[in-house]
Amino acid sequence: MDRALILCLALLLAGGCTLPRITVHEDPLTPAEHLTLGLAALTRGDPARAQEECEQAGREPGALTCRADALFLQNLPDQAEPLYRKALARDPKDHIALNNLAWLLFTRDKDLAEAEGLAAKACALAPPERATDYADTLNRIRTLRAARALGQKAAP
Repeated sequence: MDRALILCLALLLAGGCTLPRITVHEDPLTPAEHLTLGLAALTRGDPARAQEECEQAGREPGALTCRADALFLQNLPDQAEPLYRKALARDPKDHIALNNLAWLLFTRDKDLAEAEGLAAKACALAPPERATDYADTLNRIRTLRAARALGQKAAP
């Protein structure tokens, strides 16, 4: 009986003295799935979660624009602007990045001529479901520029 008790205690102590194991888990989601989750988070108004998911989307088309949108919605336009520009360097026909960079410039009252050009290009590339939104961006920029040209003080 004593031997059985000693053997049992020895096994328990030996099991408790092993080194911890570090395991690396592979991400089960693809970059495209992370992008889908990021876009869904943007839609439901969770830009912090969107930013996390879009960062994991890597070089997936649309990931940079998603990250920029998330940063802009978190009131971080200085971080969003270079990401929009990088997205456009990769894909000059990214109508979402074109429109959203134009809007960012408009809301910051920064380089309205560039903003107008970006918005006009976004309108030209817009799918039907986005045409009204992009036209609104372009019209607001043009209205502000016209008011400035007439010497009126208009706010964005």
